[in-house]
Amino acid sequence: MTERIEETILRNLIYDEEFYRKVVPFIKADYFIELQERVIFEEIQDFSTKYDKVPTKEVLNINLQNRSDLTDETFQQSLTLIKEYSDEWVDKEWLCDATEKWCQDRAISVSYTHLRAHETVLDLVCRLLL
Repeated sequence: MTERIEETILRNLIYDEEFYRKVVPFIKADYFIELQERVIFEEIQDFSTKYDKVPTKEVLNINLQNRSDLTDETFQQSLTLIKEYSDEWVDKEWLCDATEKWCQDRAISVSYTHLRAHETVLDLVCRLLL
């Protein structure tokens, strides 16, 4: 099975500190569509903010166990994803470019979704009349 860009980004945030430091300022948790990926990113970001280094898979697993806001399903899916992460080599230049493009695409999508969430009935009528 082919790995999705979100999975490639997350596993490299754990295994490649240089990549982490380069891209994490531009990544937002909202960019991750899958809840378990968003949860993992939040844990990576929280740990790294507190300790100024990237967490290990073991640290992520322990921190997930301490969360009370996850359903059993999300918790298990997150653990499964983390378990599958490896330090398989990825070309850094390609990965940085792909991550930048993904961030740009997701930022537009998230902004549009947030904008639509705040639309009023009048906004919808006006847009339909155009």
